[in-house]
Amino acid sequence: MEGSQKVLRTPVPRRGMARNACPPRASPLASAKCKIADYGHKSYYGSLMCSLTLRAPMKRIAAREAKNRFGQLIDDAQHEPVTIEKNGRPIAVVMSLGEYEATEAMKLELLRRDVAESDADLAAGRVRALNQDTLDETKAAACRQLSERRRG
Repeated sequence: MEGSQKVLRTPVPRRGMARNACPPRASPLASAKCKIADYGHKSYYGSLMCSLTLRAPMKRIAAREAKNRFGQLIDDAQHEPVTIEKNGRPIAVVMSLGEYEATEAMKLELLRRDVAESDADLAAGRVRALNQDTLDETKAAACRQLSERRRG
């Protein structure tokens, strides 16, 4: 089992900042908070300033080894998430209860923000009828954004 952790505390951009205003990463793999900022979901980081944890690649362990060394796996998961692989493909991630609870709390906060933003849009009349044309336009816009991200 390998892996090290480099922790940097950097503020995530406020709402309205450019998508590429996400702080530079010291590692190709970053925590969910950086990915949220990097993907530009404005409602996800709102006006909050929060810490960003950058990590070296996550520890990886084969499923058989995880089974045979379960106690060690639990201990390692207290310090950083551990990816379990089967036939060389990642199938699960084990993390500490604290990290899981923090992730769930963040997801709930993001959902609440999205609902509040949707309520505000509805109250302000910024809504469109949901029909096939609207769905087709939304799908086309999403495909364009995805291709732009892959190119850039």
